[in-house]
Amino acid sequence: MNWKKLPCWLKGGIIASSIEVILFVVEMNLSVQSEIAYYFANVNSFPAIPLIFILSFIPIPFEPYFLIAYAFLVYIISYFIIGALIGLIVSKIKSKK
Repeated sequence: MNWKKLPCWLKGGIIASSIEVILFVVEMNLSVQSEIAYYFANVNSFPAIPLIFILSFIPIPFEPYFLIAYAFLVYIISYFIIGALIGLIVSKIKSKK
């Protein structure tokens, strides 16, 4: 399927998820002691707070690699939802014109 034929909500979700992947990789590569790492950690985790609260009722094992993968999936899902909502709003605005 062509990029131009995709619905706006899907485009928004893909773009937001891509940005999240870049932010997550940058955050994981920065030093923990760095002030920039602290900034990225706060900016990156803010949109995922509602989903983290909902998923906190699911028991997860406390293994380091599993927690990183869990955080990555939660962030991807939350950014996709936010991007899809923004894309839906943009498509509604475009359709009114």
